[in-house]
Amino acid sequence: MSDKYLTKFFFLGLAILVLTDLFSYLAINWLWLENLFYLVIIIGILALSIKDLRWGFYAVMAELMIGSQGHLFDLTLVNTTISLRQGLFAIVLVVWLFGLFFSAPSGPASGVNKNRDFFKSRFLPHYLLLFVFIILGAVGGLLNNSSSSWFYDFNGWLFFLITPVAFAVINNYQRIKEILIVFFSAMVFLSVKTLGLLLIFTYGWPQFTDAVYGWLRDSRLAEITFIADNLHRIFMQSQIYFLIGFLVALALLFLPDRLKININILWLTVILTSLALLASLSRSFWLGWSGGLIFLLAYLFFKAKIPAKAMLEKIVSLAIVSVVALVFLQAITGNYVQAALGGRLGQATRDPAGQSRLQQLKPLFDQISKKPILGFGFGAEVSYYSSDPRILIDYPDGLYTTYAFEWGYLDIWLKLGFLGLLAFLAMIVKIGLDGVKAGPLGIGLTAGLLAVVLTSIFSPYLNHPLGIGYLIIMSAIISVKQFDNGKS
Repeated sequence: MSDKYLTKFFFLGLAILVLTDLFSYLAINWLWLENLFYLVIIIGILALSIKDLRWGFYAVMAELMIGSQGHLFDLTLVNTTISLRQGLFAIVLVVWLFGLFFSAPSGPASGVNKNRDFFKSRFLPHYLLLFVFIILGAVGGLLNNSSSSWFYDFNGWLFFLITPVAFAVINNYQRIKEILIVFFSAMVFLSVKTLGLLLIFTYGWPQFTDAVYGWLRDSRLAEITFIADNLHRIFMQSQIYFLIGFLVALALLFLPDRLKININILWLTVILTSLALLASLSRSFWLGWSGGLIFLLAYLFFKAKIPAKAMLEKIVSLAIVSVVALVFLQAITGNYVQAALGGRLGQATRDPAGQSRLQQLKPLFDQISKKPILGFGFGAEVSYYSSDPRILIDYPDGLYTTYAFEWGYLDIWLKLGFLGLLAFLAMIVKIGLDGVKAGPLGIGLTAGLLAVVLTSIFSPYLNHPLGIGYLIIMSAIISVKQFDNGKS
C-alpha cells in the first residue's frame, strides 16, 4: 500500500467527515431532511458493506470517533427514534452475520472464513468471560430494575457485539494502515471542529452562535460551557480519542516503524489534538493524557534505550508543541491561562462538576456494599444529593436518582459486581500486555489504553461505546499475525 494511496485516503476521509457534519447542521431544523439524509447514508453504507464489509466497519468507527453520543442524524418515525450509530451498527452486524453463515471460504488456506477470525483469537477467553458477566448483568437488571433504565444502560454494552466484525476486517497489515488513516482523519477533523467552535463562541458571532449551539445541543455532539469573559469550554465525548490519536501518532514519530504513515499527517495529528485537548478543559482528559505521555516517554528512555541526545530532542519538540498550543489559545481568547488553567486546575473539587462527583461516592459505595460480588445488574439506580446547577433546575431539592455515574469503575462494580469488574480489568490488562509486544504501534496503542483507563476513573468511558470501541480496535490490531511477526 503506497504512501500516495494512504494520503489520498486521508483527505477523502476528511472530506466525507466535513460533508457529514455539514449535512447534520443543515438538517437539524427540518425533520424530513434529517430523515432523508439518514436514509441516504444508511442505504449507501449497506450497499458498500455488502460489497466489502470493511467500508461499513470504517463508517461505524468514524462515526464513533466524531459522533459523541451517536446522534449526528436520527431517523424519527412516529414516536420512535433510531440514531445513526444504531443504524450503522445494525447494518454492519447483519452483513457480518450473513457472511459468517453463507459466505464461501476465502483466504490462502482452504476452508478459511475471515468472518470467524474472532473465534480463534488469543483474546477469545477474556471476551467470553466478560460476556458471561454482561449477560448476568442484563438478566439481573431486567428482573430487578426499571425497564427504561435497564434498556438505556444495557444498550451501550451491546456495542461489544461488533467485536467479531473488527477481527474480520482488520485481518492483515494493509487493513491496519487503513483503520489508522480513518482514525487520523477523524482526529484532525474533530480537532479543527473544536478549535472552530472555540473561535465562534469566543468572538460571539451572532449569525452563528445561536444556530450552532442549538445544533450541538439537539444532536448531543458537544457541550458549550461559559467559563469567564469571552472564554467557553468546548467539550465533546468523542474527544477521548484525542488522547489516543496524540499518543499513537507520537509513538510512530519517535520509534522506527514499518507502517510508513505520512510524517506530515502524524505531526498534524499531534499538534491539532494537543490544541483541542487544551480547549476541551477536561481535567479527566488531562489526567489520562499525562499518564499516557509519561508511560510513552518512560518506554522511550528505559526500554527503547534511545540515546540521551535524541531523547532530549524529542522532549524539546514536545515542549515546543505545548508552548505553541498555549500561546495560540491565549492569543485567541485573551484569558485562557488565567481563567481556564488556573480556574479548572485550582478548583477541581469546588466547582459544580467536581462537587457532584464527590457527592456520588458515599451513596454509590453504600449501594455496592449490598451486593458486592455479582452486583445489581444494568439499570441499577442510586439517589444522592447534588449541588450541580444543571440538576437543580429539574430537581430543586437536589435529590437526584440516576443509573449513570461519573465514577466509571464504581458504575461497573455496581452493575456487574466485583467479579464482573475483575473480568473486565483482566481483559484490559491482557490487551495492554500484548500491545507492548506489538512494536511501535502497539506501544502507542498501549499508551492510549492507559490514558483511557485513567480517564475512566472520573468519567464513564470504558462502559460506553467510545471506550468499548477502542478496546475492540486495539485487540483486533494486535491480533494480526502479519503485524506481530514482522511480515507486511
